[in-house]
Amino acid sequence: MSNNIVFVMKTFHFIYIDTRPQKMSIRFTFVNHNRPQGVQIVSVMIKSCLLPKEIESQMEEKTKVISKNAQQRMFHQNNMQNTRMEEEIVTLMQTFEEQRQQEESAGAERINEEKVKLNDEMAEARKSEATIREEADASIQKLKAENSLEVQRVISRKVRLTSLAIYSKLLTCTLTTTLFSLQ
Repeated sequence: MSNNIVFVMKTFHFIYIDTRPQKMSIRFTFVNHNRPQGVQIVSVMIKSCLLPKEIESQMEEKTKVISKNAQQRMFHQNNMQNTRMEEEIVTLMQTFEEQRQQEESAGAERINEEKVKLNDEMAEARKSEATIREEADASIQKLKAENSLEVQRVISRKVRLTSLAIYSKLLTCTLTTTLFSLQ
């Protein structure tokens, strides 16, 4: 095999339809066609392909239909995606609204709990204040009663002492008078 590379440009006017890849089919055709001349085909490159006008128009129509279908699918997918996005936005907004309402109700509940606690504490404070006032009033009443009793004792003692003093003076006067009279 020689290292010479030969470029052959040939135009083939035939329709070749095969289920195998086109490049392999054309190479197989070249190899079979040129083998008797002693030419070995190493690789095949398709530069251009000219098709009959009918096939070209059919392919063009098919391409247009495929393109139109693809465009419709894309348009439909876009619409579906937009619809899903809008639904998701609505769902998110509803979720946010529900969360906001839950937070508001939780906050109101906490406020009510704190108000109840505050009211309980205030009631307890009023109760403690009333108890303290009652104890203070009882202490004051007890002190007044004790003072009044002590005043009564002092007055009684004073009256007794005064009575004793008067009695003593009377007794002394009587004794003195009796003694003078006896003498």
